[in-house]
Amino acid sequence: MTRASRNQQLDPTPTQTTALRLEQQHRILDTALSSMSDFAYIYDRDGRFLYANRALLDAMGVSHETIVGKNYKELGLANHLAQRLADQLQQVVATGLPVKDEGAMRQACGTWAEHEYIFLPVLAADGSVELIAGSSRNVTERNRAATALAESERRFRLLSALSDASRGLVEPMQVMEVVTRLLGQHLGASRCAYGGVDVAADSCSILHDYTDGCSSVVGTSRFSAFGSLTVDTLLSGRTLVLNDVGPMPNEADAAAGFRSIGVRALMGCPMVHGGNLQAFLAVHQTQPRVWRAAEIALIEEVSVRCWATIEQVRSHARLRESDRELSRLAESMPQMVWTANGKGEITYLNERWVHYTGVSREASYGLRWTQSILPEDWPATTAEWGRAAKAGVTFEHEFRLRRKDGAHRWFLARGVPMWGEDGRIEKWFGTSTDIDDKKRLEQEMRSHAKQQSLIAEFGRQALACSEPQALFNFAAHAAVEGL
Repeated sequence: MTRASRNQQLDPTPTQTTALRLEQQHRILDTALSSMSDFAYIYDRDGRFLYANRALLDAMGVSHETIVGKNYKELGLANHLAQRLADQLQQVVATGLPVKDEGAMRQACGTWAEHEYIFLPVLAADGSVELIAGSSRNVTERNRAATALAESERRFRLLSALSDASRGLVEPMQVMEVVTRLLGQHLGASRCAYGGVDVAADSCSILHDYTDGCSSVVGTSRFSAFGSLTVDTLLSGRTLVLNDVGPMPNEADAAAGFRSIGVRALMGCPMVHGGNLQAFLAVHQTQPRVWRAAEIALIEEVSVRCWATIEQVRSHARLRESDRELSRLAESMPQMVWTANGKGEITYLNERWVHYTGVSREASYGLRWTQSILPEDWPATTAEWGRAAKAGVTFEHEFRLRRKDGAHRWFLARGVPMWGEDGRIEKWFGTSTDIDDKKRLEQEMRSHAKQQSLIAEFGRQALACSEPQALFNFAAHAAVEGL
């Protein structure tokens, strides 16, 4: 065989060259697409795989030979998912337009992953769709982050709404109504209830509940009727979580108790204070429900806030009652009773002030009360009050107050500071006592004593004086002094 004939046999034909180039391009394309973490694939017009990159093959746990020529249903995908994808592929063929969507796929490792995917038409020369190309991206973490963010925003809105709705409430029952309603609506619960517990009396009392499609269970029942699991969990300060009370073979009576009030799933969060179970917040569902960790954390946070708010309301109620008792006491006293803030501004005056001065409380608060002081006594009084308020010492001063008829009388004012935990004056408590009669008596006694002294002196002068004119002059002087 000649060299020319041998070269002619070794040289590929144009068809072979084209085939080699196509094979090379396929390898290059497959290598490039298989280096991606995203899925890449190609379907024929019937929705059967022509190509799948390595990422998709590994996720599905199949080989290239297995997947090519098959559709999703033939590959074992769930019927409803396989049908949805087949319909979307046919939509691309029919319209020549892309389709974009998201879906979940069970991977070969057994976990579910969420993917965002797009099907794109590959057009022939005549404009018809001859193939469908697509890609999918794993958006599981993105969706989880978005879900977590949305959950966080909903939680923040709920807590803000609870805070706003609880502001200004004056009764514990009002707090219970707000908390159970807003939490129940937020969780889409059948019932949300607030209850108190008396462990020693084996008593459980639902004080208020929000309901949606079920009856109220407000009332009292035996605490132990809901089983040892419920009792032990709540007494230990742990949240009780039951996704379905049906399968409770060791707690048959408890399960029956829950079902008797229409409960199939529940969360119960205890409020333990001072080492004792005081109350609980519960969320009920009339159907089985798997409670998520975020929902459990939410009821625990809300229960803490609920207890704190109720205790604050009770504390304010005790303060109001204390203020009412103090006011009743102040109104029964014969003196003028007053209070002032840490800056020395009057914040309360009893009715004695109004009765005497004729000036209303509101017109006398702050430093306006000083307008009722006699002008001659005003500088010394305000200076002494300012000094005592600044130094934090007891205020004690005498001054004259103008009466509503224009007359004036002497008063002794005495105020004692009350100190706060931060070392600052929080409040002043004081009284103003009418001492005018005492002042007048003292003046009369001083005048009487002076008169007696002059009379005695006149007697001594009369005995010692030999000149009538001198005695007359002394008497005239004594008369003037005695006035």
